[in-house]
Amino acid sequence: MNVSKWRKKLEILLRNAGFRILESKVCNSSDIIAEAENKRIIVRYKFTKETDLNLEPLILDYAKKVRRENALAAILAIPECKIPERYSSMEKREELLKKSRVTIWSKMDYEYYKNVVNALGIWAKYPLLGDLGCREEFAQPVSVPAMKIKQGKWEFYVFKIVPEILLKIADVLRRVRDPKAYQRMVSKKRVKGDIKDFLEKPEAIFPTNLVCVFKEPPLFDNKRQLLIIPQKYSSVWIVDGQHRLYTFCHIKDENKRKNFELICAGFNIHGIKNSYLDREHQAEMFININQQSKRISKELLIAIALSFGLADRRMKIVEMLKNTELFRNKIKSIAVSYTHLTLPT
Repeated sequence: MNVSKWRKKLEILLRNAGFRILESKVCNSSDIIAEAENKRIIVRYKFTKETDLNLEPLILDYAKKVRRENALAAILAIPECKIPERYSSMEKREELLKKSRVTIWSKMDYEYYKNVVNALGIWAKYPLLGDLGCREEFAQPVSVPAMKIKQGKWEFYVFKIVPEILLKIADVLRRVRDPKAYQRMVSKKRVKGDIKDFLEKPEAIFPTNLVCVFKEPPLFDNKRQLLIIPQKYSSVWIVDGQHRLYTFCHIKDENKRKNFELICAGFNIHGIKNSYLDREHQAEMFININQQSKRISKELLIAIALSFGLADRRMKIVEMLKNTELFRNKIKSIAVSYTHLTLPT
C-alpha cells in the first residue's frame, strides 16, 4: 500500500462515518481536512516503514496547526511506523490529546474505527468526535422521566429516552481498543440483520432495559421526577445493550428513531453515592449479565413459533412436508422441543 491508497482509505472511512471532506490535495499537502457537526479535524497521513520515526516535531507542528485552523483535533495516521513507547498505551495517547489536541492512529486504530463505521454508518461520527476530545454540550440538556430504584447496596434510576438522543451521547468501552475495557466489538451482522428485521415490524418491542453509566453525573429533579441529562458526545457508557441501541442507526422509519422510547438503568447520578460504578464494577456487571443469562435453544423457539403461527416460511414448509407421502414418518415434530428431519434414502 502506498501513500495515495492510504489517503483514500482514510477519506472513505471519514465519509462513511458522516464527515464532509473539505480538503485533500496530495500534491500540495499530506493533510485531509474534514468536518462534522461544525467540528473540523485534520488528518496528517504518512505512510512510512521507518521503525524509529521521531514524532515529536510532527506533534508540535500539528498542535500549532490545530490552534491556527481552529480545529477540534489532529490525527497523525501512521500505519506502518512503530509508535514510540511513550505513546503506545491508550492512557498516554489520551494525555497527549488533552495536552496538545493531537492523537496518533496506528493501523490497528484504523481497523478499529473501520469496524465501528461499518456497523454504525454515519452515526459513527458521534463517538469519534467524543474520542477526539469534543466535550462541550452540543444542545440543551434533555429532561426525561425517571424513578429511583434500590437493589441491595446499589441505587440507580430507571428512565426512558429516545434512540436519536442516546445515539449521539453514547459510547462503549471495547476490549479490542483498550485491554482494561470489558465490552465486545459491535457486530455489523446483528445491528443490520436479525435485530433490525425485528425492529422494522410495527409490533416491535424492547421491554428489557439498557444499562448506562454516565461519565458526568446528571442531576435528578426530585420535585418533577426528571433526570436532567447533558447532551455531550461520548458522555454515557453503554454497559449492556449496545446492539439494541445501534440497530436504530439502520432502520428505515426515522420516526421510530425519534419517538421509540428505550428503557434504561442509569448509574453515576449526581449526589447518589451508591449509584457510582467504577470500571471494575462495570466489568463485574457486564460479566454477571452475560454469564448468568442462558440463551433459549433454537429448537424450542422453532416449536413455539410453529405453535403460535409465528414461524417463517421455511419452518412452515417443513411442517407441510411431514404430511406428504414422501416424508411421512420422516419428519417428527416434538411439541416442546423441535422439528427433526430425516431425509429418505
